[in-house]
Amino acid sequence: METIVIADTDVVIDFFSGAEPVASAIADLIREDLLALTSVTVFELYAGITGKKWLTQIDDLISAMSVFSLEKKDSKTAAQIYPVLSFSTSSKTAFTF
Repeated sequence: METIVIADTDVVIDFFSGAEPVASAIADLIREDLLALTSVTVFELYAGITGKKWLTQIDDLISAMSVFSLEKKDSKTAAQIYPVLSFSTSSKTAFTF
């Protein structure tokens, strides 16, 4: 079974900006159909866009992958692990399940 990677908003922004090595890694995951987003990330992407070019790119990206909703149980789990992740030495995070 292959691992699906759920990308955070910052990771997606780095992909769109071409920031390496994130951009290449995300492109590979998209090609392999192994990248997903949460509904919160989708909201943050749409809320932060400026210009039609970005809107089109985000629409295309989101239509090409799974978007997982964030349920109450998921929110609680995320809140419990957030303090650990916020002190991580890595500035960009992608979770695998």
